[in-house]
Order: sequence, then C-alpha cells, then structure tokens
Amino acid sequence: VIVELPKDEDIKLADSGAAKTLTDARLKVTVAEISDREREQLDLKENGVLVRQVKNGPAGKAGMRDGDVILMINNEQIANLAVFKRVAESLSVGKSIPILVQRRGGPVFLALRLAEKD
Repeated sequence: VIVELPKDEDIKLADSGAAKTLTDARLKVTVAEISDREREQLDLKENGVLVRQVKNGPAGKAGMRDGDVILMINNEQIANLAVFKRVAESLSVGKSIPILVQRRGGPVFLALRLAEKD
C-alpha cells in the first residue's frame, strides 16, 4: 500500500503527546511519567515513575533496568516526576539508600549508593 508521508507539522503534533521525562545526573537515570495506558499494561496499582534509560552510574550499579517502575526511594513513595526530583536531590552521598521498583509484576528492593565523587 502506498500512502503519502505525513507533513513535519503532523509529526510534531503526534510527538507532543509524548510522556514527560526527567534525567537525573547524580543517579544516571532517565525516568518518565506513566500514562494510564502504560499503568494498565504494567498492572500498576500504585503511583511511580517509569525508568526509560539507565546509564553507567549509581542506578545501574544498584541493578536498576530500563522498564522498571520506581515506587519508593529512601522510604518515600514516588507519585510523579516532581516527587522523584525532590527525593533524588535530597539523597545523601556515601549511604546505602533503599529503592523499591516493580519489575515484571513483582516488587524488587535495590540498594543504591551515591559515590563521593563522580
């Protein structure tokens, strides 16, 4: 089937519905808001943020993976990107920090440690 390619303006409009993302330089992770559709697909009953990308850094060393849903950091529930940002900025260096993620329908606790120097 041959069809006309969409105009650039149409592509931009389609992309404008993309989820909001946030990259945390200290944790080396990019997270996004979870859409209602994704929440249903992931069978999430709680709030959280979706891990879009894990780079080589503290989050990766802790065992975090793309596709994980961060539910709690340092015993604080993560409701959205704003809460994630606030909690991530307040994390102490050199201490073990508990993180609760949901992976493939089951909860997993990870221990994160921020290094003294990057």
